[in-house]
Amino acid sequence: MALEVTHCTTLITACIVILSCGEKMLMSSNEDKLQKMNPFALFAYQPFSKGKRNCIGQTFAVLEARTLLAMLYSKFSFQYAGSEPERQVHNVTSHPKDESS
Repeated sequence: MALEVTHCTTLITACIVILSCGEKMLMSSNEDKLQKMNPFALFAYQPFSKGKRNCIGQTFAVLEARTLLAMLYSKFSFQYAGSEPERQVHNVTSHPKDESS
């Protein structure tokens, strides 16, 4: 069985955001100060990142994701069906893309 990904379908893969502020500032409890310093502070929490904010369930969650992918790959075949070359975008998606822009 094949799963067809049609034109204009967006595939998203997770990536880790590298924060530019120091750890002392990042671990501060004063969220207003952090938001003023970095407008992307709302996205600072990355549960599978490194350091003090690392998720304690990371290993289990990664194993679940690998199991799911293995099951999908065993039941479906994947191939690019578009005529345009594949395009990779490296950024974090926090909300759906605005279709009007």
